[in-house]
Amino acid sequence: MKRHLWPLVLASLFISVSSAHAITVSIEGNYLYPGNQDVVLGSAVFPPASGNHVLEADPDFGFKATVEHANWRASWRWLNTKSTDSFSAGAGTYWAALNHPSASYIYSALQADGEITLNVVDLDLLIPVTTPGSALVNLFGGLRYAGYENTLNANYDAGTSIVNRSSENQLFGLRGGVEFDYPLFGDNLSLQGGAAVSLMAGESKFNQTESLVPLTLDLKQNSIVPGFDVDLALNYSLNLAHTAVDVFVGYEFMQLNNAVFNQNFVDDINDGAQVNDAMNAAFHGAKFGLSVTF
Repeated sequence: MKRHLWPLVLASLFISVSSAHAITVSIEGNYLYPGNQDVVLGSAVFPPASGNHVLEADPDFGFKATVEHANWRASWRWLNTKSTDSFSAGAGTYWAALNHPSASYIYSALQADGEITLNVVDLDLLIPVTTPGSALVNLFGGLRYAGYENTLNANYDAGTSIVNRSSENQLFGLRGGVEFDYPLFGDNLSLQGGAAVSLMAGESKFNQTESLVPLTLDLKQNSIVPGFDVDLALNYSLNLAHTAVDVFVGYEFMQLNNAVFNQNFVDDINDGAQVNDAMNAAFHGAKFGLSVTF
């Protein structure tokens, strides 16, 4: 099944539901920063050059759509970020970090661009918990799909050396957590939040091509990826005839451990041995949205 069809399949689970229970539809916007996903493009060799050239993963807007009925909830999250960087300096000052060590390439100009895409689909069963106070608490558990892709294109000295690389992960697994809704003032304003952990498995892929050596790497491995996410928001409720409308604004954090299957070279010009490793992919930032219950 194609990846972009998963949200449609989950949404179809709610089309035939009985009208005996309310349906809540929520649309959330978010502005998220990718964490721990910057890439070192080059490092200083000769003074006065210093430090590294780094392609920083820029924040961008994404969205999350949720449908809840009775004790079931399905959601789809999507985020796409793009980053660019360019540099020009005197010849012979920086070493191209992405190239195979046998090339030992020194550059004076650089153009790079990167792209990160995140797709997350959750299907949860909600279990209400009785509390002594006025707070509403739910335990939840279910299934999670996470698709992550990170691509990079680096062009050294107007095409003298071109490096293209991509890291992709398709993951399926289990997720569970707790969420709450705590009234603050009256019946309208409340503090909402939650935390969850997940454990997923899937195939990680890494591909890199270079024009200078030339070199092509096409690697695959099976991965176990634990993760966690937390969120906190202020929610304002407005009860209308036959409809309840909520608006909310808050903060969220999500991390997939070992989700970025990466590849580096050791500093051995004779062998240029490959070292495979994995990095955590984190996303955090503001969220805001609207939900309607009818």
